[in-house]
Amino acid sequence: MNSQPLNLYAVVPADEIPELQTAVAGEFDLVAWGPFAAIVGAGPRQLRTTAAALLHDRVVQVAMEHCSTVLPFRLGTCLDDAIEVSSVLELNAPGLARQLQRLRGRVEMGMKARMNPPPSDGGPSGLGLRFFQGLGGLRNLAPLHTDRRERFTRKEERSLFDGRYLVARADVDLFWSAVMALRESMPSVPMLASGPWAPYSFAEVALIAGSGRPGEPGREVRDAPN
Repeated sequence: MNSQPLNLYAVVPADEIPELQTAVAGEFDLVAWGPFAAIVGAGPRQLRTTAAALLHDRVVQVAMEHCSTVLPFRLGTCLDDAIEVSSVLELNAPGLARQLQRLRGRVEMGMKARMNPPPSDGGPSGLGLRFFQGLGGLRNLAPLHTDRRERFTRKEERSLFDGRYLVARADVDLFWSAVMALRESMPSVPMLASGPWAPYSFAEVALIAGSGRPGEPGREVRDAPN
């Protein structure tokens, strides 16, 4: 691998490299360190263009298809070269290990809904409260508070719900069954469910980078500028 800027797409368990290499030979590179493997692609510190976003999504989706566990990173996360990638894996090993353990065999599912008229107090009440209570089937698949991201917001003349759930891959069909049950119980409420996705909403590693070269201090990894 040449020394050049590398876009960081995701980190996966190193023991799953063989199958991933077979699936994506020549499309992007893997940098391994200990129990981790970083999926990277050569390129400039590019802006968030549509083409860059589509490529990023495709690479992460391929990882989702061939790895049991994927820790995704946001579009535009860029490192100087393969040496720095290895250094990042080493410097952030404890946090990466915790995140991969938490995300093991799990994916993100989404649910959005719109209710009219909005609750008078800006929170779930009336129709909104009935909907919130009806989320039990979805919440049972992500029972820990930290495995859910749920938000009611009021916008103009309607109330919007946005929920993200970290669920086991084996429970994806159960999630869709719970969605159908909720739709049938509240046919007047427009709902849109989606997934499975890489668990972006639950990826919580703030990476610290170091080039791995003597005398060079670490720095926080940031997305490329818009």
